Amino acid sequence: MNLLTVAEAAERCRVSPRLLRKLWSEDKGPPRLRIGQRVLVEADALNNWLASRVEQRRTQIATAA
Repeated sequence: MNLLTVAEAAERCRVSPRLLRKLWSEDKGPPRLRIGQRVLVEADALNNWLASRVEQRRTQIATAA
């Protein structure tokens, strides 16, 4: 299991850590783990979440056209 910090996960998504925290507060972000006070993201879960977001966007574009 490859765990990423919030900063590392944000870097992979090319967004700020602040945006990830905002998405989590809206229950829209990638799955995360809390270990004590640390928030970590599993790399595979992040990749799956990103892929699902890309697919959702493609579907939106296709239905709008």
